[in-house]
Amino acid sequence: MNFDNYRYFAAAAEELNFTKAARKLFMTQQALSKQIDKMEKEYNTRLFNRETPMSLTPAGECMYRHVCRILDNERQMRAELDAVLGQESRNLVVGVSYFRSSILIPRIMKEFSGLHPEICVTVKEKNLAGCVADLKLGKLDLMFGYHMEDDPALVSHRLSQEETILAVPEPMAAECLSPEEIRDYKEEGIVSLRPFSGCPFVRMDADTWMGEQFDRYCREDGFDPKIFVISQSVLTVLECCAEGIGATLVPAGYLDHLTEEKGDGIFQMEVSGCHTVGGRPSSEEQLHHKGSHGLCEVFTENMRRRGIPLEWIFLVVPCDKNVVC
Repeated sequence: MNFDNYRYFAAAAEELNFTKAARKLFMTQQALSKQIDKMEKEYNTRLFNRETPMSLTPAGECMYRHVCRILDNERQMRAELDAVLGQESRNLVVGVSYFRSSILIPRIMKEFSGLHPEICVTVKEKNLAGCVADLKLGKLDLMFGYHMEDDPALVSHRLSQEETILAVPEPMAAECLSPEEIRDYKEEGIVSLRPFSGCPFVRMDADTWMGEQFDRYCREDGFDPKIFVISQSVLTVLECCAEGIGATLVPAGYLDHLTEEKGDGIFQMEVSGCHTVGGRPSSEEQLHHKGSHGLCEVFTENMRRRGIPLEWIFLVVPCDKNVVC
């Protein structure tokens, strides 16, 4: 039995609903059910009464008590091993999105490695959902991403912020807005996507944070957008926008990756209210975890010194690994 299966079982036992537990673990309900079936075969007993409402069998209750102890002992063992290792070589496993990795990691690792030569940083590049799933399964020590405000299993620490931009090909903007509105929006930003509801959109995939924000805006503004392109790549949607295919929501910092010629053909407006989340104040956090604290310090100082804008970047850790930033 590996620890992943114990975590799967614990989530199912806590939710008493395979669909909710699977969503919490970022896996399909079928995959979770399959893992639970394997456990029941391995231990030759039923762990769940699957009638509605679902409940644990006596064997399941017994296993849940022991699994909680096993997972707590594993966490304690990792913490004690970190303490024993002291200044010896340690490994810090960091999750980050594919594109952000190429921007973020090279900018901070030179300085971090100089300050902490004893720590080897392993970078795992995945989409946001994959990083969150691995973080919950203990495969990551931390991740750079967005505030997980609805997930009690994770703690987010705000490190940096930037505006979200609605980028619209200039010919489309001219069709939707009067010259006076264009001037006003450039100066004051926008609070709604509705004035652009007639434009086609190129958008980030729904399982990305920016995709979630786009869906939220359209839902709150009460319109169904006409979508031409869906991608998990910020660069792809930006290039599509620059080619005049459609409007898009993007973090401001990514606009720097367009050539000056292409950037000049895009009407850019700050979207107010897109960043309403916030991390817990660092004064509430109490525990240094491996090299996380040093990585936070290097990140925030590096961003401040270089003036590099990044969207709301959060260091996200499991709730039992609070980090002082």
